[in-house]
Amino acid sequence: MGCGQLEMHQIRYFVAMVSTLNFTRAAEMCNVTQPALTRAIHKLEEELGGPLFRREGRRTHLTELGRVVLPRLEQALALTPWHAKKPWISPTWSMRGSIWAACAPSCQKA
Repeated sequence: MGCGQLEMHQIRYFVAMVSTLNFTRAAEMCNVTQPALTRAIHKLEEELGGPLFRREGRRTHLTELGRVVLPRLEQALALTPWHAKKPWISPTWSMRGSIWAACAPSCQKA
């Protein structure tokens, strides 16, 4: 596992890739170019310490690592305020084996 930072756009791109399993369609969903999405996914894979997708010809499959981190990254995305999901705002997250997300006390369950 890397000790760098995950960026919100990387998480958004990963979740889009999971939903489409297609780099071109995921890029279209995220309003970015396919090379930009591919670079972000590769950087995310480096940070997480392994491939998230297995590419076989024109087919793409989620790897075991991808299946493990998917629920955690989806949760991080769900806990993120809507304005932080915008492409022009890109908060970073420190990553050392866990995903940390801050939540205001008003968001906590009683």
